[in-house]
Amino acid sequence: MKKNLLLVLAFLCSIYFLNDWPSWNTSSRVALPLSIVKQGTISIDAYAEHAGDRAVVDGVPYSDKAPLPGLLLVPVVQVLDWCGALEGDVHQQLSTSILWATLFLSALPFFLLIYFTYSDRLRSRADGLLLANMAFFGSFIFVLAGDAWSHIIAALFLMLSFRFLTKEHFFLAGIFIGAAVASEYNLVLFALLFGAFLLLKVGLKPAIFFLLGTLPFAFFLIGFNYAITGEWFELTYKYQENFKQNAEGYGFGTFHWDALWHMSFSPYRGMFFYAPFLLLSTLFIFRSKIKRTSFENLALLSFIVSFLLLCFNESWFGGWTYGPRYLVPSIALFLYVFLNRVPTDTRRQRGLFLCFSVFALLISLSGKLLQFSAPSGVLFPHVDEAWPALKEGRINPSGLLSFMGVDKSLSLLVFVALFASLLVILTINWQSERKKKPM
Repeated sequence: MKKNLLLVLAFLCSIYFLNDWPSWNTSSRVALPLSIVKQGTISIDAYAEHAGDRAVVDGVPYSDKAPLPGLLLVPVVQVLDWCGALEGDVHQQLSTSILWATLFLSALPFFLLIYFTYSDRLRSRADGLLLANMAFFGSFIFVLAGDAWSHIIAALFLMLSFRFLTKEHFFLAGIFIGAAVASEYNLVLFALLFGAFLLLKVGLKPAIFFLLGTLPFAFFLIGFNYAITGEWFELTYKYQENFKQNAEGYGFGTFHWDALWHMSFSPYRGMFFYAPFLLLSTLFIFRSKIKRTSFENLALLSFIVSFLLLCFNESWFGGWTYGPRYLVPSIALFLYVFLNRVPTDTRRQRGLFLCFSVFALLISLSGKLLQFSAPSGVLFPHVDEAWPALKEGRINPSGLLSFMGVDKSLSLLVFVALFASLLVILTINWQSERKKKPM
């Protein structure tokens, strides 16, 4: 009963903040399903003015995003249209669609990341629920769960692919890695590494089943490319109108040495800064006496290679964002695999866990509860943006109750009460479980 209550609270906290503001990125993503439903076309001409992240092919504007998240929203947008929720102007149509896209592409997948991490990797531990919730709620991924990005649903598909890989359901692993690539093109790296691992370490037959699983989405992407660009293997990124640096070589060029620092420990886009439990897990991977499995080595190798590969990209910093958003899938997979290495047996270990938890929540909640931007050129967003927002009382206005007409301050207090209840009950549950089973 207590665990069910914890899951309900985690679910409510996951979906509480849903942004509906049409940015270039989110507008481009929902413009595709809107165009299909409202105009019967994959061209986003009716919404191009608001979708700065667009590709223009032969004078026709298209979304430059990987297509699967947008296409998954088509039934949602269709129901909204049937219900008369999209009868306003273009801005209203985009805003309403973005709200629901945030729920289905980010908030719900975020909760599922926590659920699968706990149920698959931490269920046997007394502190399992606490670890899983703290690692994800105490990260920038929680902040991004309030916007209609594709990173979190891509992370979920990647996690499910690895999950089925370890369970030796190789065809399903192929299906989900295909879905991950169709959500974020750069995850093709994981598809290649997973396939090579199966071929070299497991056997030809598993590799073939994995390959067969990837084919539906591979053919889908090839057909989608051809429908827009007239070329089977040419992505819309090549035709980006406002980001020319991504057109040549899809943004990949020389190695950016500054990215090593800024995407690791820096308060600018540092993964260890914005996801502290990533650092804690990393520390204990190499200190633990438990030998890593071949699948865990695959996850570790994939994480390292994906990080280094991103250092070659001209847009490694991710534009206006909170944390290293392009690393969301690889970080989520890393936490899924290695969070169980974090010990809380001794008083010293529990003290370390507490210190990391406090810092993690400060970082995530400052990005979640305050209203501010993190522009590309601001190297210290917490000093230059978050602190002024706190002093001026600029709070996140996109709480669930705010959409029902409740004052945004009261809506924020309701979330704080929900989140505080989650933390308190998680701690009580941990203490209770410690008496029943080992860490």
